[in-house]
Amino acid sequence: MAKQPSDDLYDRYMGAFEASAQHFKGCDACQEGRNCPEGASLHERFARLQDAFRARQSKRRR
Repeated sequence: MAKQPSDDLYDRYMGAFEASAQHFKGCDACQEGRNCPEGASLHERFARLQDAFRARQSKRRR
């Protein structure tokens, strides 16, 4: 069975999710609802990639 080619956008999206989740688990400020500068940056990157991935998925379904 042939392996599916890698999806760079999906890989970056999942990497950003993982980085954001790992940071959140260890950051007291982020757990209290106050994003620290690093947490805010990580979450912002995740949100941008998630939006891009969902937009692409939506276009493919049309």
